Amino acid sequence: MNEILIYDVIGEGDSTAHSVRKQLSTMTGKVTVRISSPGGDAYQGVAIMNALRNYPGHVTTIVDGVAASAASYIAIGGGNTVLMAPNSELMIHEAFRTANGNATQLEKLAADLDRVSANIASIYAEKAGGTLDQWRALMREETWFSAREAVEAGLANGINQHATPVAHNDAKVYALAQNYRYTGRDNAPKPNLTQLRRSRTMGIFDNFSRNETTPETTAPSFEEGQWEELASLLNLDVESATINDVITTIKDIIAAGKKLSESTQEEAALNILNHAAEAPVTVDRRVWREMQEAIHRGVTARDQDDRLAAEQVVNQAIRIGKVSPTQREDWIKSYLNDPDNTVRAINRREEIPRVETGHGRSPDWENNDTPQGWVR
Repeated sequence: MNEILIYDVIGEGDSTAHSVRKQLSTMTGKVTVRISSPGGDAYQGVAIMNALRNYPGHVTTIVDGVAASAASYIAIGGGNTVLMAPNSELMIHEAFRTANGNATQLEKLAADLDRVSANIASIYAEKAGGTLDQWRALMREETWFSAREAVEAGLANGINQHATPVAHNDAKVYALAQNYRYTGRDNAPKPNLTQLRRSRTMGIFDNFSRNETTPETTAPSFEEGQWEELASLLNLDVESATINDVITTIKDIIAAGKKLSESTQEEAALNILNHAAEAPVTVDRRVWREMQEAIHRGVTARDQDDRLAAEQVVNQAIRIGKVSPTQREDWIKSYLNDPDNTVRAINRREEIPRVETGHGRSPDWENNDTPQGWVR
């Protein structure tokens, strides 16, 4: 099994871009990257992320313990599928570094840090949606996410329910804690996700991650009285008429109406419905409004049937792991626009792993000093 461990400060030990690229060069097929790191060098983090992005196979990143700072965007931006182990955490914040110098030098440093932070925010926005300003606001507050909160925010695709949480000593995992406002999720405020463009709901994902059935969606239907009224207005047989008959009749009405002047449309529409165009009929305004309402209900019924078919296809794709529940509406819209190409696209997708694919070792931070002067 292809597995890479990023269990060190980013930029140290085996957690360097050179080490990751070297390991990837010997691998083919799917790769699992397990992460438990407090962060480190920002540019090393970007290089590792891009190495994973450029790998030709499917990459699954799993946060085993904590993915803070640079480790967070390695996990989020480097994986085709991003999973959180139970009890794991994720932290995002603004880029920072310790430095000294004169005013001009510090102004340049501030501009550089702002640019790096904007670049990092774009990684989160690309994965989860929302604007750069919304993610920068969360980064400025140093936002910590639990495993479930990361999924709700859209930063992760799911929770690796079958994973065994990695035991770790807080003093080791948070080796860089003196640089952070909080020591972990327990000490940090709840993430403020209300302003994000894409809201996430955990209920659908909980069913998916436990391989439970997603509740079937049933399209609204006509009540008996409504169908009888519609069929009667369109001069159709109540027992044998189908929704296609309704749609065909409505199309005939619309096509004929476009050819007539506004002054004769009411009379001609009723003539067509009665199959008696040669016999002029005058109707009052109430009947005309009822006919227009019937036309609207017929078109709505067709849209409902199309929506139901799209939901059934996408729900099945979610059940077998081809589609993430967080992308459900996007796939439904795609199916409504182009059913055939959407089905082909779903069939080509890799299934999202729903069981543990390996295990890792616990990191050892005993002898690691905090490097000074690095951007993290």
